[in-house]
Amino acid sequence: MNKLKLGKSVSAKSSNFFKVVREMAELGFSCVEFSLCDCGFFNREEELPELENRINFIKESNLTLSAIHVPYGSEWDISSLNNQTREFCVENVIKTIKWAEKFQPLCFVMHASFGVFSKEDRAKRVDSLIDAFNLIQSQTKIPVAFENLPETTLNTSNEVLYVAEKVKNFNLCFDCNHVLYEKVEDFLLKVGKKINVVNLHVSDHDYVAEKHVMPGEGKIEWRKVMNALIEIDYRGAFTYELRANITDNVEDIKYNYLKLLDESNYVK
Repeated sequence: MNKLKLGKSVSAKSSNFFKVVREMAELGFSCVEFSLCDCGFFNREEELPELENRINFIKESNLTLSAIHVPYGSEWDISSLNNQTREFCVENVIKTIKWAEKFQPLCFVMHASFGVFSKEDRAKRVDSLIDAFNLIQSQTKIPVAFENLPETTLNTSNEVLYVAEKVKNFNLCFDCNHVLYEKVEDFLLKVGKKINVVNLHVSDHDYVAEKHVMPGEGKIEWRKVMNALIEIDYRGAFTYELRANITDNVEDIKYNYLKLLDESNYVK
């Protein structure tokens, strides 16, 4: 079995961007997820040259661009029940993907919804996603991976499978920190045996709320998660996505990754 490919999410606007990417390359990381999540409403053309410069730096550092994370927020909520708003949000996503295609990431990662809404609205929003998912994926040959989310849509394994049955070429970015209502390993096994998991976000939590802390600092049972990854034959990016005050500790991330491998059956 091939080892998991060590990666880290790096904010597109991080003041430490070049330092962190350089350290990742020196420490033998395999890949970078380039996150546009702090870019807000993506219509400021003057920002594009610097974003492109940073993506090129990743590639010049001999790191794989494992994913580009599309922004999220009210202007990106493709689950909106308002047709005009939803069309506007889908257009923003497609515009971003079309701009970023030339960098050939292994996938695009995006959130399917935004905000807090009632159980009734959740059901309606899940159904409203179907056409939007199909349209977005039809615009590119690069996999578009939708994250499971903790409180909005795609927050249970059953909901992920329900949507996946109705979307052509559905891809999942499995976020360990976003699983609150099932054990992470159970969720992963249930969906991973049926649909294409193309990316993985790694961090820990307490099964109450998102924490984005280092694996081992929460209540996720990582040996079981690692075994689940073996069982579904996942061989992609093992992308650490941590809270801001710890995300730049590249050496600590590498140590944690090696520890997780040591405690599992993955080949190092």
